[in-house]
Amino acid sequence: MPATEVFQLSANRAQVQGLETELALRELDLDTKALEVERALIQSHAKLDYAKRAHERVAGLREKGVGTEQQFEETQQNLRLAEAEQEAARAMKHSYEEARGRLAKLRAQAIPSPAPLPTDVESYRLPLPAPISGEIVSVAHIEGEHLDAAHQEVFRIVNVDHVWVVGNISEFDLARLAEKPSASLILPSYPDRRFDILALGGRLVNVGKVVDPQTRTVSVVFELPNREGLFRVGMFAEVHVETQRAVDATAVLEEAIVMDNGRPIAFVLIEGESFQRRELELGVRDSGFVEVKSGVDSGERLITKGAYAVKLAAQSPASFGAGHVH
Repeated sequence: MPATEVFQLSANRAQVQGLETELALRELDLDTKALEVERALIQSHAKLDYAKRAHERVAGLREKGVGTEQQFEETQQNLRLAEAEQEAARAMKHSYEEARGRLAKLRAQAIPSPAPLPTDVESYRLPLPAPISGEIVSVAHIEGEHLDAAHQEVFRIVNVDHVWVVGNISEFDLARLAEKPSASLILPSYPDRRFDILALGGRLVNVGKVVDPQTRTVSVVFELPNREGLFRVGMFAEVHVETQRAVDATAVLEEAIVMDNGRPIAFVLIEGESFQRRELELGVRDSGFVEVKSGVDSGERLITKGAYAVKLAAQSPASFGAGHVH
């Protein structure tokens, strides 16, 4: 017998048992009411007997000229009330007896004998299809436990063929965010690599519409293919989100830029060991490069490693050997 039929049979059995319990409660209620009616019937019989004797006694006294007309009328009235009360009690008893009979007939007709449940274990095995493909990373129960399938977790399945990267942008930086920004990642697990989301085939999923009241940030979600299997669920990442875009711009390595009195400068190789100090106007930063809007022309050679030492030499030329700065 298939497992689905076994569980349906169990549900039917539970429903039948519920009906039997309901009928038993109704029968108990009828029995209780019937006892009360029986007691009322006995009391009405006693009252009627007393009213009859009282009426006969007053009637006898009246015949002898002793009793009054008022006493006779009172006993006659009490007799009629006692007779009516006994009749009502008899009608109520008859009604409860009929109700008990109808309930017994309903039990016989409406509640069939439930079919026996199978005893083999295989009949109780229920297939549990996985909603997604992936890898089981946790098991919440062991074999033999009872589960509420609608609310309890059984297995946790993770599919990391594609991962979501969630970055948090301060609400004060939203105006700088591009309409459809790209992004790059630096992971603590791979500090020497920078992952460009678009270059890896990723895409922008969503820019949040609600500001988190605690952090005052908005989420930016990207989807990223995980072809190398490097990304794990729950990893921390440094997300560099695009704010501006420069096309066919002059760019230099970040290492070539040093700060001098709060202004960015670079040293351009003139010839030999001669360098020239240039003040720069910077633009977009991305992937270790900085856009130079003015100060350096395309094709010029800059000092990258050791740029800070050249700056010190420019400030105190006498303390260094050959080479000079204009």
